[in-house]
Amino acid sequence: MGYQAEGTPGREIVTYAGRPDGYVTLDGEIVEIRARVHQMTGYSAHADARGLAEWVRAMAERPAEIRLVHGERKARDALAKMLG
Repeated sequence: MGYQAEGTPGREIVTYAGRPDGYVTLDGEIVEIRARVHQMTGYSAHADARGLAEWVRAMAERPAEIRLVHGERKARDALAKMLG
């Protein structure tokens, strides 16, 4: 994760990941944070969807699950479909 603005799910994930009782609220659902969370610097969060999808496909080991927590719902849905 890169920069996460105050009051966003991303900020909650960065703040509370690694705590035994860490959770985040996503779409009204309380979700326990069980993922390993890494902050990335030097990465542009403004890459286009195709670039992000290519980046994930190039990973040696793809994540079992990707949760999109930033951006408008329509854009998140389109990116989720690309990551399929």
